[in-house]
Amino acid sequence: YGKIPFGFHRDGDFFVENAREQAILADVREWRAQKTKWNTIVERLNASERFNRAGRPWSRQNLSGVFKRA
Repeated sequence: YGKIPFGFHRDGDFFVENAREQAILADVREWRAQKTKWNTIVERLNASERFNRAGRPWSRQNLSGVFKRA
């Protein structure tokens, strides 16, 4: 199948939305629309312990890459 896109998880042969990851993407989308810098967004997510899929803090490069692919 390859890598599962952020915001989804696999259920059998289908991709199903992951509510936690979709909420992160929605917040990032809103902050980017407000011209918030990537570093500030990363700080907000990490401060509220909304970590990446692996349970680790976000980095600027990781978050921007995930967001652009989503």
